[in-house]
Amino acid sequence: MAIKSIDFNEFLIINACSYLAAILLNGLIPYHYETKSNNQPNQSAFKSTLLGLQYIKKHPILMINMLAMGIFNFCYAGFMLTAPYVGHHFFGGQSNHYSLFLTIAALGGLLGGLWLTLQKRQITAKTIYREQLFYGLILMICGLFLSLPSWLLIALTFGIVQARFFGGITTFIQQETDLPYLGRIFGVTFLFFDGVQPLGDFIFGPFISIWHQWTYVILGSIISLSFLLLLHLNRRV
Repeated sequence: MAIKSIDFNEFLIINACSYLAAILLNGLIPYHYETKSNNQPNQSAFKSTLLGLQYIKKHPILMINMLAMGIFNFCYAGFMLTAPYVGHHFFGGQSNHYSLFLTIAALGGLLGGLWLTLQKRQITAKTIYREQLFYGLILMICGLFLSLPSWLLIALTFGIVQARFFGGITTFIQQETDLPYLGRIFGVTFLFFDGVQPLGDFIFGPFISIWHQWTYVILGSIISLSFLLLLHLNRRV
């Protein structure tokens, strides 16, 4: 949008084409559907969700991973609301600054995904939680000393840890779940994951204009304390 030669309609067309490209890439994923045997009764979505919750209750490690995803998405809501506010009020309101922020975050995501792909050592939940703890500290420090370079460092680090978080946490859930329950567990997990973001929008939205750049410090504190607690719980299960 910061490119002057592209208007809003052309931007929407480019965005639509990206979804079409995603459909084509998804179509290239090999998958062989196995028909359900006759002795497996159909279950309602409600009953299937209850079975998933009961399964999670018996497997604390799944509960911890689900909480990790919820905490991340709760703070992500505040993060995405804070970025345009900071770009407008602290850096002259120029659209190219916010566009640069989003571009750096996207590049960080690519770097995080590449790092995850090339990493030879097995990634663990503790590693992912420690990376989130590190990012919480980055948010607090950069929020205290906000400048354009520190703001872009927030974007770059966020892109890296976000890619590694999602690439790792879904793998951990899959490894800890018996195959017959996998669909239910992912359904419950993403129901919880998506459900907390509106709550984050509701809480952070009215206060960003009051907290200003200190919102990053608050977000960093929530992330750091939460993932410290999850690290402690992870050692006990």
